[in-house]
Amino acid sequence: MLAFDLGYLNQDLDFLNFEITGYFLQVKDIIDLSDTIPESPTSNTFNGLFVSSGRYQVADGGWTNKCGTYNTFGSEVGARVFPLEGLDLFANYTLNLQRLDRPTGCDTVENRQTSRHKANAGMQVRSKAGVDGELTFHYASDQTWVEIQPPTDGSLNLVSRQYDIPAYTLLNARVGYRFLQNQAEVSATGFNLLNHQHRQHPQGQRIGQRFMGFFSYKF
Repeated sequence: MLAFDLGYLNQDLDFLNFEITGYFLQVKDIIDLSDTIPESPTSNTFNGLFVSSGRYQVADGGWTNKCGTYNTFGSEVGARVFPLEGLDLFANYTLNLQRLDRPTGCDTVENRQTSRHKANAGMQVRSKAGVDGELTFHYASDQTWVEIQPPTDGSLNLVSRQYDIPAYTLLNARVGYRFLQNQAEVSATGFNLLNHQHRQHPQGQRIGQRFMGFFSYKF
């Protein structure tokens, strides 16, 4: 893996912080399962029967390095604004551009687990009375995951299959109340308020609305 990261952060202004970052990431020789090598009762490594189990070895497996090289270019821009005391507004955007370079004869299936576009925005409110609130919006563009699966043609080799995750948005909120000189807090959080059901892994459960309550105390 080879990584470069260059950024600029400005916190000189009382009402505004902003940051911009660019990066390059190269990954190659990714470890993957190797093809299965069939064995016969007379040719396997142990020369036939396993005495302890009374069984034969049918195949050898192992690990290998993928032939493709991933090159990723990206940038993130973010800002936080403080228009009033106790009020913060923030937003950021990330662009991720990925390219898989394959040498001649390489049939590696491209994996795009990172969204090309990601965006976040929101506001936070803190009051002298101890009531705090937060509202955030998240967006992630579509992804393509590669998962290793058993074969369906009767062969021994595992196969790589692509699964798509559509783009999704999230709207989350939190409200809390601080008391006992800010040592204690009760709060409630709402996740995915718009109930945009989605998966964050192609074989994971669908995620819908969730509500949670919390109590914390600082000693």
